[in-house]
This record gives sequence, C-alpha cells and structure tokens, in this order.
Amino acid sequence: MGTVLSRLLLGSIDGQSQQNMSALPNELLLNILTNVSTNDLNRARLVDRRLSRVANSVRNTRAKPRFTLTISSHADNDTLSIRLQRRWRSGGVTEELSTFDMEAFHLMDIDVIEIEGLTERTGSENSIRFLNLAAELSSSLNTVSELRLTNVLFPDSAKAELLKFFKAIVPQCTHVFVRDCLLPVAIPADTIAISNRLRTFKWSHSLAAEGEQEMSEEVIRLVSLKLNLQCTTVELSEAACSSIVGLFQQWMTMAQPTLFSLSLLNRSSEWQSQLLAVCTRAGYRNYQGEFEHPGAGCAHIKVLTGLDSCQLLPVLDVPAKTREMPVVMARWFRDR
Repeated sequence: MGTVLSRLLLGSIDGQSQQNMSALPNELLLNILTNVSTNDLNRARLVDRRLSRVANSVRNTRAKPRFTLTISSHADNDTLSIRLQRRWRSGGVTEELSTFDMEAFHLMDIDVIEIEGLTERTGSENSIRFLNLAAELSSSLNTVSELRLTNVLFPDSAKAELLKFFKAIVPQCTHVFVRDCLLPVAIPADTIAISNRLRTFKWSHSLAAEGEQEMSEEVIRLVSLKLNLQCTTVELSEAACSSIVGLFQQWMTMAQPTLFSLSLLNRSSEWQSQLLAVCTRAGYRNYQGEFEHPGAGCAHIKVLTGLDSCQLLPVLDVPAKTREMPVVMARWFRDR
C-alpha cells in the first residue's frame, strides 16, 4: 500500500488505481498516512480535498507544543535559570540552566526566545552557548519567530558565540527586539539581508562595539524592499541620513503608497534639519511636517521631530462619511 501511495503522490498511477484509493475508508487512509514521511504527507494534501482533510488530521497529531523560552538570572544567587512556558497558556516550568535536560527539546518547538537581565557575572555568555548547543542537538529552535534581548551585557569573549547565534536565529524571525543591551557585535548586515520574514526590528537604547551602523543601513534597505509587501515597524539608535532619504524617495515614487513606522533615536536637531532640508530640495511639498505624495494626494509622510528622536509615519487619508454627513477624511497611520 505504501508503494501505491507513493505513486499516487507522484501522479504516476492509472485511473483504476485512483478509484481504488478513493474507495478506501477514511480510517484506513488515516492509518496509511501516519506511516509516511512529512514530505509525502504535504504532497498528499495536494491530491484532492479528501486526502487533504485526512493529511491535515495526521499533521495535527504530529504537531509539537510551542513554547516561550526565557533565560534570566535568579534574584537570590545569580544562577542562570531557564523558564519554559506553553504559548497562549499561563504558568510554566523553571529550572537551573546547568541541570536542564537537552533531551526535552526534542519534545517541543520554541516560538519565542527571551534573554533578560544578564551580565558577564551572571553568565550571559553561558546563555548563548546553551542556545547554540540546543540548536545543534535538536530542531526545536527552527520554529523561533521572535527574539527578545532586554538589559543584557555580553563580554567581548562572547563575540563568536553571539555571531553564531544571530546567524542561526535572526533569518527566521518575524520580530526582533534588542533593548538596553551592550554587545561586542551587532546583528551582522548579511544576516539581516537574508531575513525574509522580518516585520518588526527594534534596536533601542543599545550599543554594539562593532557593526551597528552597517546593521542599521541594512535594516533600512530591507524596509525599502518590503514596502510593497507588508507593514514594517523599525526603531533604530543609529542611521545615516542618506539611507533615510533613500527610503523617503522610494516611498514617494510608489504607485500605491503603503504604511510603515520608522523611529530614529539619538538624532540631533542638526540631523533632523538636514533630513527636512534634503526632502524639501527634492521638490516634495511640506505642510506642517507632512510631505505630500506627488502621485496620490491622499497620502503623506508625517515627520515628527523631538529633542533627540525623529519619526517617519506615512499617513493615508481615506473617505469616511454617511449619507447624512458631508465628505470627511479619516487618517490611517502606523505608529508602533
């Protein structure tokens, strides 16, 4: 029966054999599909609706539970602890990192990785070594979609382990948050460049000894590539004015302007004035900090300047009225 199923998935059996397969009860098909590989199971879903339903049932039984993995320092004795919490459920299991059984990773998938409140003294470098080892020994980290580093200080000796960790995890992430951290190296630009899923990138109040400027420029370039695809939220501590102007000009040439949110921290008043002056010289109409899209009068880029920060928020004006009301406009923008 396995041979017949394989030929069916390859589309190489005759009509009579297909009729024989369709005559099988769902219970027998379910039993057959539980013995095939994941790749063949995915191909079975494409044969017809009936096989798709049965294959989906098998996939659901194979799915491993998703967890949030948090590594932090114990408040009393500075020992590293790992907390595993089932996604969308309260509660969790906490255990010392040194006694954690790596075999447990084979029984789960990790959705979110959080590292918080660690220093060189409390073992920040050991936490990255632990995660790299987990990535080598199991596939549980292949499902990570969110990375959070908060209030973490890594020593210079952790550079190699950090680079290895970033290159393994960041390309598969949808959301990356780095806040109040001191690192020997930033996320490599070539790692950012191959991030196909990245939608939120926040590197705020953090400093890297190497590579921060290159990382920020690559993030801005990635936003430019994603403008036509989806909303993107970015917060950076370092960014060249020329990169921002390039993103600004690209948005201004879009046939259908889209939404994104870009926040730039630690930008001086001189930097902000330079940005506004360059955009004005490019011929974009500026009214109270809003630059109108030349091809779509209902779209603007709103530039918000502060003491040491600058925000670029595209604004889309859409008609909003009832029969009893005159024409009014509703404003839509992404602010986070």
